[in-house]
Amino acid sequence: IHEAEAPADVLHHALGCSQEGPARPGWTFLTASESVMKDIRWGFGFMDVNEEIDNNRVGHTGMVRFGNHKLDKWSSCPALSNPVVTARSVISLYPPGQRPHIAALERVEPHPARAIPGYQPVGPSSQAPSQASPQASPQAPL
Repeated sequence: IHEAEAPADVLHHALGCSQEGPARPGWTFLTASESVMKDIRWGFGFMDVNEEIDNNRVGHTGMVRFGNHKLDKWSSCPALSNPVVTARSVISLYPPGQRPHIAALERVEPHPARAIPGYQPVGPSSQAPSQASPQASPQAPL
């Protein structure tokens, strides 16, 4: 919802009288002054320190911010991205041994790596151990 929309416009949208259809249960619609909306956006990390870029609304995208507060792990994704990709992103915030197993989100086939055009792998270094750079000596405790 854009800050330029009046409360009546927000209510109209929330009641499902818009092209997007009705609001889903549990959704909250907010409207506020431009400065308050900017504070909220910046609080979630959706900002650019360059004011000229930040104020250019053409570059703004609808993003969803989510996280695991206990682990202080946060991520975001485009609001209109593939729901499976979004769900996998949310699950990735769980520690590996605690991630829920949801059959619909499991990959049926391994995700193939794409070839990098012109890439030639380099073999192990041919330097003898005595020619390699010396390892740093351990630091004394502080």
